Amino acid sequence: MDINTLTLDQYMALTQRNHGLGVVRPEIANNVNFEIKGQFMKRLGDNTFVRNHKDDAYKHVQKVLEIIDLFSITGVNHNVIMLRVFPIKLTRAEKRWKDRLPTCSIDTWALLEKAFIQKYCPPSRTAKRQEEIHNFKSEDDETFYCAWERCNDLLFKCPQHDLNSKKKVNIFYKVLDILTRQMLDSQG
Repeated sequence: MDINTLTLDQYMALTQRNHGLGVVRPEIANNVNFEIKGQFMKRLGDNTFVRNHKDDAYKHVQKVLEIIDLFSITGVNHNVIMLRVFPIKLTRAEKRWKDRLPTCSIDTWALLEKAFIQKYCPPSRTAKRQEEIHNFKSEDDETFYCAWERCNDLLFKCPQHDLNSKKKVNIFYKVLDILTRQMLDSQG
């Protein structure tokens, strides 16, 4: 076989045979009909991950989980579904990253999720989000509720914020105006 005459697809298929898969495809019993309905495949296809300044690895994982939660396959657990479905949501560089994982290194959804987040949510992004949390300010004429929701949105976008409930409340409390603080203090 002359390597110079192969198409890119043929070359990739040939070279991929020499590497084991990093993400282990879990076995599914022969009597189980593992099929993802067209409507779910369309929703999954509409939500592919593209690494850029707008795509967020955490949001992407949450979107896929929301879609997967819409269906169940009798005899197939969540771990198996996620290991089979999540990789098809990756494109270009993200797919190459998945394909280049060490052979059989990922055999649970928890490991795949952790590896994906570590790869596509770099420490610089985490540090920036943690800084946004610690520098949270309420906006002029913002209601207490809206400020609280906005603060919680920042916390949600940074799951590795490492703040316990008391620290979260303290961050929010310090930006309240004196009148609101007094009102809250009188309730306790």
